[in-house]
Order: sequence, then structure tokens, then C-alpha cells
Amino acid sequence: MAFEPLVAKWFPATELGIECHREHSTGRHPPLHRLHVWWARRPLVLCAAAVLASLLPADAGGEFPSTAAYHAWFLRLVGMAGDPVAARASIFAAAGRRLPVNPFGYPRAYTHVPPDEDLAILHRLLAGSWQSEKLHVLDPMAGGGS
Repeated sequence: MAFEPLVAKWFPATELGIECHREHSTGRHPPLHRLHVWWARRPLVLCAAAVLASLLPADAGGEFPSTAAYHAWFLRLVGMAGDPVAARASIFAAAGRRLPVNPFGYPRAYTHVPPDEDLAILHRLLAGSWQSEKLHVLDPMAGGGS
């Protein structure tokens, strides 16, 4: 059977769009953005998610109890530990009332360092799909050296 990547079946465009907006909002930019304003720089979380979703299999092969659990793990792996859609909705619904300092409930995705257990799952999935857990990936479109 031919390899089918996760991105061919599912890609969290809404969640990633919200996280990209957070990454580019005023204030805390990724370190590369502070060094030099690279106008064409792509959002880090979107680039990481696109590359990972193209390497990971559409079916996790029993690694997770459900497809929803696999998708939730993927979002956590790229740094979204909560529900960005619900957080964004609460921001829009605030209408003058005070919100928590971080209504998302988790730091911006570009600051996330995946825990060892998530990396171990990633390595198993890559090894099962590509017969190697150490792949070389060229991502020239991330921009800004990211």
C-alpha cells in the first residue's frame, strides 16, 4: 500500500491560522523577527505543521485510540495545547469585559518544546512510515532562516 500523508486527509487550517495570528501579533515575536524584519517570513508554526503533516502517516496504525486523539497529539506536538478556536471565540465575545492574561491557556506555539514521550511517538510513526526515524527535510519556504 502506498504511503498516504496526514496532510492529504486532515490539516488543521483554522487552528493554525489563529496561532499564526498570535505569532505575528504585536509584542512578542519569534527571535528571528527581532533580529531583522524579514517581510516574507512564513509563520513558524504553520511551516512546522505543514512539514510534519507531510511526513506523518494519515493513519497512526494503532498508536492512538482514535483519529481524534491522533489529531489532538499532532496539535500538541506543534505547540497548541488548548483549543485556539474556542479561545479566539472568547476574545471576540468579550465585548468590554476583562479576559485572562492569556485566554488561550498555553504559550505561543513557537516557544513549545515537545516532551520526550511525544518525540518518541513521532520517531515510531516516522520509522513505521519511512523505515527510518531520522529523515533529512529541506524546507526552503519557511523564510527568515526558520
